[in-house]
Amino acid sequence: MLSRARMTDSKSKAWVFLDEQGDVKFGERNSPNFGVAAVVTNEPGKVVALLDSIRHAHWSSDHVTRGRFHAHDDCPAIRESVFHAIREAPLIRCDVVSLQKGLVYQQLRTPRAMYRAALRVLFRYTIPRLASYDELMIVASEWSAFRELPPLIGEVLTVKGYNHPVLWTKPYCAVQALSASHGCLQVADYVAWASNRRRTRDDDHWEHFVTAPGRDASDFVVGA
Repeated sequence: MLSRARMTDSKSKAWVFLDEQGDVKFGERNSPNFGVAAVVTNEPGKVVALLDSIRHAHWSSDHVTRGRFHAHDDCPAIRESVFHAIREAPLIRCDVVSLQKGLVYQQLRTPRAMYRAALRVLFRYTIPRLASYDELMIVASEWSAFRELPPLIGEVLTVKGYNHPVLWTKPYCAVQALSASHGCLQVADYVAWASNRRRTRDDDHWEHFVTAPGRDASDFVVGA
């Protein structure tokens, strides 16, 4: 866990949940893109409660024993229910940035460098739009390819680099957690899946659940 300063119970706190999209390999059978999805809320408990209501409604399904929702693995009925919950959830914004892997320089083709490149673009768009908040809580889904995400998140947030400004100077906390440990990480997975579905299969049915009225959303594809 990485903390810029001690967090408080201030009501002016935004929660940012991150999940990766695609893989970081470059074979013919690997994904054409790698990206990171972010969902932002100031009421994470209400989001989790919506997902819990789906678990209770589908108590006899595998989700009770598996412990989490996962868009790729969930059956159509469950997936539809989760997307309806996402549409009603108190999310401030949903953002996705995907790198076109064919345009990534050879020296950037490592898990850390790929995640960092996607996160820099994502945060440069998302974080300034959270300037009215006093604190950030950033929760990244555990990723087997690179397990030191909190320091990387802190670097992208607070360290000035070439063509990259300091994005946050107020208190924050960055942690990694298993997707099963928090429903909002599962929502981030669903947002990433909807983005990838549109991009790879020209299926935009699911994105209208993500881009609900009154909610900001963005979806970028970039080189690196």
